[in-house]
Amino acid sequence: MIRFILFLALTSATVAHAQAPLPPELVANANRLFDEYGKHSDLHCSITRFDPFLDFTFRYEAGFLISVKPAEFAPGGRFGALLRATPEGGKTEIFGEEFEIPPIPAVMAKQLGPKELGKIELQMSLGFALGDGHYAIDLLLMDKENHSCHAHWNLKTAKHSVPLTIPANTVRAVDADAWDGKLHSDGVRLTVLLHIAPLNPYSSRLRAWDRGFLLQSLASLLKQLPCQSVRIIAFNLDQQQELFRQDNFDGDGYAQLVKRLHKQEFGTVSYHALQRGSWQQWLERLANDQTSVKDPSDVVVFLGPNSRFLDKVPAEGRDDPNALPHFFYLEYFPWQGADFSDSIDSLTRGMHGTVYKIHSADQLGQAIQKMFDQVKRSSKSSAPSTGKIAETQ
Repeated sequence: MIRFILFLALTSATVAHAQAPLPPELVANANRLFDEYGKHSDLHCSITRFDPFLDFTFRYEAGFLISVKPAEFAPGGRFGALLRATPEGGKTEIFGEEFEIPPIPAVMAKQLGPKELGKIELQMSLGFALGDGHYAIDLLLMDKENHSCHAHWNLKTAKHSVPLTIPANTVRAVDADAWDGKLHSDGVRLTVLLHIAPLNPYSSRLRAWDRGFLLQSLASLLKQLPCQSVRIIAFNLDQQQELFRQDNFDGDGYAQLVKRLHKQEFGTVSYHALQRGSWQQWLERLANDQTSVKDPSDVVVFLGPNSRFLDKVPAEGRDDPNALPHFFYLEYFPWQGADFSDSIDSLTRGMHGTVYKIHSADQLGQAIQKMFDQVKRSSKSSAPSTGKIAETQ
């Protein structure tokens, strides 16, 4: 138990956000745990690794999924995970994160028998950013009974043709590229409608790389688009729910959003969210709310992964195409050849807005610049007016 308390102290040593490097004074204790528990595993866990890939900030990301059976841990309990990344010729970094074991929902426990319950797995994800090089990776999990699971592997980055933003043989936290809250007195008034959804539409949980994409995209937008004010509304369309809102978004708000995303899961939706067409009405109301406020923003940006591409929102349009705010959609597609317009795409066009299809970081930067140029060209003397898109009956 003493070792587990030390383990939790290491994994929860940072406050800003999870999976951050341990402070130097705690590295020796972490290495001691790796040495003591890194030669055997008495927890039954499986690990799926993902090779490094270039992300939206021109750095490599690597990550993995950890799967364990609920029987391995007591519901409501905690366990910790330590990740040690040692680059060839570089500085070793150790990351820590603490996890809480959710209880099995009472309805599920009542309906499923022991055999079905035994097939349930708990999954959690870890990710990290890195530069060019070869790396030795060690992972250690531990529960309060000092049971542990250890894995070791080597990875190397692939060849690339773009300059990276992380030096070679360097490891950093995947959420490190934060926004400092800097505003510009002559900038635009911005509202971001951030669609919090996994890149994989069949996934029920937001993974480390999903969080990384959303936060990197948001940080890039806020850094490249001069803003005098920022409002953030983070939502999930399947749940038809606002997950986070801040009207005067700042650096502290960005940190709060990071924490919120680390806790988000999409395994369940409400009964009302399953009613036919209800998500369309909810999405339309979300857009119309941005036009009916007393002092609307200059720009409203939908930001997030492509989803619900088989369902469309009728593009009825606003009465005045020049009315504020101007609507944009930075629509991300994970791979080329899958550029099928989704429901937010059709809604944005119905609001006389502009859609930019994004595949990479350079395309995101180009879209932000085009968006800014378009806003500057529009008439600044026109009075704000509203024209709502007709909501689906």
